[in-house]
Amino acid sequence: MDERINQYLEGTLNSQDTEQLLQDAQSSTTLKAELTRAINMKALISLHPDLTNEEAGRESLLQRQKAQKRDTMKLLARQLLRYAAILILGIIGTAAIFKYHIGSQQPIAYQKLNVPEGQRAQITLPDGTSVWVNSGSTITYPSTFGDERTVLLHGEAYFDVAKDESHPFIVQAGNRQVKALGTEFNVRCYTPTTLDVSLYEGSVRVYQPSKEAQGTILTPHQQLIIAGNQQKILAVDQDEILWRDGIISFKSASIQEVAERLHQYYHVDIIIKNDDIAKQEYTGKFRLHDGVTSILQLISKVYPFHISHNAEKNEIILY
Repeated sequence: MDERINQYLEGTLNSQDTEQLLQDAQSSTTLKAELTRAINMKALISLHPDLTNEEAGRESLLQRQKAQKRDTMKLLARQLLRYAAILILGIIGTAAIFKYHIGSQQPIAYQKLNVPEGQRAQITLPDGTSVWVNSGSTITYPSTFGDERTVLLHGEAYFDVAKDESHPFIVQAGNRQVKALGTEFNVRCYTPTTLDVSLYEGSVRVYQPSKEAQGTILTPHQQLIIAGNQQKILAVDQDEILWRDGIISFKSASIQEVAERLHQYYHVDIIIKNDDIAKQEYTGKFRLHDGVTSILQLISKVYPFHISHNAEKNEIILY
């Protein structure tokens, strides 16, 4: 990527170089695409103040943005308007921003859907793609798609992608992207460095944004699990997507793993004081709307443990 783009987004590019960059973008298809993609991703990320610097991939950007002076912001605003890049103008509906494509003055609203704990939602994207969004998850998407159909996911969602070979469908999840043309797959990403992708139809490529060629290609009924720098491919467990029907399924999962999944769904910290309990494996299914306490009470009938609540710290302690 042209280094001037990073400086432009950070507000450290001087006015003369900014002028030259934006002029170059008008005459270079490649540079124009890079600049548009970078601005669009920054706009998407701006809707998620809870995202970490690692997710954004720009640790220095967030720090320097806070230190920008008011006149620098005004200068950037004028340049954005003049060359039709992105401006954040306000909030619409659940949460939205406007962007302006380079070379076009047509505004596009980004919609942000938050699904509360213990619930789930189903939506249809502008291209006809069906998405099921799980409890405690957030998805951000544009009102209309451009050359690429890009959405931002924090949490878990199942995608039934409308086929369109000329417009790839991309899910930005944590520090990875999942790219498909027309397929069905499930993505779980509640933290920046952990990702779980299960493919049911078609094919997808999972990669870091700057390393698409080195990405991993999945075929139907494969599951890719990434944790930090480690990854493995397993056979898909069909029960993994029972959550679409409001069912949480565990198969030979340790109580520690169960606690982590329940934390993702209900946003409550579950602390296990007894290591022997944490290592026990559990297989079972629960209704999502039963709630975290009821689920833990049922599990405690198999592996006896006590449950206490700390409402002030939003904690559940198992001992």
